[in-house]
Amino acid sequence: MWTSIKTIQIPDNLTDAWQAGQVPGAAFLGGGTYLAAIPDPAIHTLIALKKVVPLEISTDGEWLKIGGGVTLESLIRHSWPDSCAAISRAAKMSCPSRNIRNQRTVAGEVANFRQNSELVLLLHALNPTLEIFENGVATEQPILEWEGEGIIVNLKIDTESVQNIDFLRFAPIPSAVPFLCVAGARFSDHARILVGGNVSGMHAVEFETTSIGSEEQNLVMEHAEDALLADHFGSVDYKLNLLRTALGRLGETL
Repeated sequence: MWTSIKTIQIPDNLTDAWQAGQVPGAAFLGGGTYLAAIPDPAIHTLIALKKVVPLEISTDGEWLKIGGGVTLESLIRHSWPDSCAAISRAAKMSCPSRNIRNQRTVAGEVANFRQNSELVLLLHALNPTLEIFENGVATEQPILEWEGEGIIVNLKIDTESVQNIDFLRFAPIPSAVPFLCVAGARFSDHARILVGGNVSGMHAVEFETTSIGSEEQNLVMEHAEDALLADHFGSVDYKLNLLRTALGRLGETL
C-alpha cells in the first residue's frame, strides 16, 4: 500500500468489521486496487473483508447471489444464464488487466461508483438487491437506492425476471475507459436504460414497456443531454449522435 498504513486488521465477523471501520483513519479493504491507486495519507488502518463477505456466486431459490468478495475475474469465468451473459463481458471491459481483475472485487467496484465502468453501469441497469450490513443491522435495498453506506455482503439478481441485458461503449481504443457507455436491461414487464462515461451524473430511465422504441430512445436522449460533458473526445452534440446510434442498437439487441 503506502507509508501511512500502520495496521491491517482481519476481523472474524461483520459486526467487528463494521465497528473497526468507524474509527477515524480506517478504510475497508477488498482487493485494494482502488486504495493503492490513490494513496490517502489520512488512512492508517485497513479493515480486510475477505473473511466476512462471501467469495462465491451461488443460487438461492429464484435469486442468483454474487458475494461481495467475488473478483471481477470470477465474474468473467462464471457460467451465466444467457439473459445475464453480458456481465462477463462488462467485467472484462471495465478492467482490462487480468492481474487487477484477480484482486478487484464486485463490492469494491460498486462502492467506488465509477460512472465510466461498464460493469457498474450494467449492474445499475439490472438493479440487483444489495444485502448491506451497517451498525449491527443487515438490510436489503436496490442498488439504485443505495447511498454508499455500509458493507456490501451480497448482490442478488432475480434471474427469472431478467429477459436480456446489454451495453455499448465508445472509447479511442478497447483498453481505454469509455467516454460514453450505454447499458440496458429488459425484464418481463419493464425496461431500464442508463448512460455513463464522462458524465455529470448517472441516472436510470425506466419504461413500462419491454421494448426500446423511438419514444423511449427520445426520453433517454432528453435525460442525457444535460449529463453529457464535452471533452477532447468530442462535443455534447457529437456524443448525442453516438448515443442515438447506441440506443438504436440496444433497442434491437434487448
